[in-house]
Amino acid sequence: MAWLTLFSTAGVLLGTSLAYLVYILYDYRRKINELRQQGVPMPKEWSWVTGHLLVLQKYIDKIPPSAAVAFAMRDLSQEFADTEIFLMDVWPVYPALFTLFGPETITEVCNKHNLPKTTVADSCFSTGAMLNNVPHVVDSALVFREKLVENIGKGMFSLDELTTNLAMEVILKVTLKPKEIKSVTSLALEAYLEERQTKEGAPSKDVLDERFVTYATSQIRLFLFAGTDTSSSMMVYIYHMLAKNPDWLRQLRNEHDEIFGRDPAEAASLLKETPSLLNSCKLTLAFIKETLRLYAPAGTMRAGIPGMTVTDLQGIEQPIQYAGVNVLHQALHINPRVWTRPTEFLPERFLVAPGHELYPDPTAFRPFEQGPRNCIGQTLVWNELRIVIILTCRDLEIRDAYDDFDAMKEHQMSAWGRWKTSLFGQPIKTVHGDRAYQTDSGGLHPVDGYPCYVKWTSDDSFVS
Repeated sequence: MAWLTLFSTAGVLLGTSLAYLVYILYDYRRKINELRQQGVPMPKEWSWVTGHLLVLQKYIDKIPPSAAVAFAMRDLSQEFADTEIFLMDVWPVYPALFTLFGPETITEVCNKHNLPKTTVADSCFSTGAMLNNVPHVVDSALVFREKLVENIGKGMFSLDELTTNLAMEVILKVTLKPKEIKSVTSLALEAYLEERQTKEGAPSKDVLDERFVTYATSQIRLFLFAGTDTSSSMMVYIYHMLAKNPDWLRQLRNEHDEIFGRDPAEAASLLKETPSLLNSCKLTLAFIKETLRLYAPAGTMRAGIPGMTVTDLQGIEQPIQYAGVNVLHQALHINPRVWTRPTEFLPERFLVAPGHELYPDPTAFRPFEQGPRNCIGQTLVWNELRIVIILTCRDLEIRDAYDDFDAMKEHQMSAWGRWKTSLFGQPIKTVHGDRAYQTDSGGLHPVDGYPCYVKWTSDDSFVS
């Protein structure tokens, strides 16, 4: 009898749990079906059981297994060029998301339906504060340069690993290490105490309220992660594009010669003495911007609000409810409606005057997003990227080593791996012809850490 009771109880629990899961699934899909019946743009192949999971899988199968899912979504977005917004239901893997890739709808969501920033955080990353930190960034960039020099003639190495170390050192110095200049933490404390004194009168000495401490510590953790993850991958892709565009590399070198003199060793001291010289490097900035357009470091998301709508390209208001919003930079930055020759690498598009066919819509370039919730540390990143390129690109050259890396991996492949390859064929290794595709690893980092070689510009060849 005891066993019978146990099995009966287990059966009831199992049946109840299964019924509850079926109810949850039905209730979720019912909401999506309501939007579907209202004509909300979404892939037609929708199922009560799988939603759009099979649709997404079809596009994922066309890219390498390690490639970022954003590329599958970018390819899928081409089916919705008439609306530039569509709904994807991939629950329970992820909540349903409206994907946006038109500048008008993205501006409507990110610039209007949002909350204001705090003035405390704004002051910490102001242009003036970041220029004051240029000497710290220069010192870190010189250490990075030394690491590159150490790898000359020593074979293949991971560039992503070196740039990650550099980005971590920079953000640690700027955020936590005051020395002669004030860190972000020091500026935040000063701004907070000044704001509190204005509102409440003189505060108690050496006392911080618990709410501010919680806010500050969480923001510092965010700065350390975000300031490292995306910055490091951006640096890698700038070197990648320098190697692929020798004409532009030559132009950047000429610009640096004109601004800092012909001796590359003098650039560091000049930048420390006059940080504003960075603003004269217009070609360098344009090159970086075009790299970030084609290799967007991240995307952004927003929560859907009941009753909220956005207007699609046809002028139809789409209800943003039951789902969040995915701003897909990878699709936005090559949207042919707003970008001329969108898949070509053309830094000059950021140098021409308004009215030129290449001049971009300012709301369509959003590597750091725009509006009240844009990336607060973008000024630091722009400075960091320019400084690193200025201190390295004139006498050092980097090129990828993916061919040698793939050959090495094939040589090291196990018998089981060789059998799978002979049975199923070689896996896809490029995204639209690019071997250095981005992967989902926190931020969008280059696959396999970007194996590469480095040499002096004066050397005839890279040593492998």
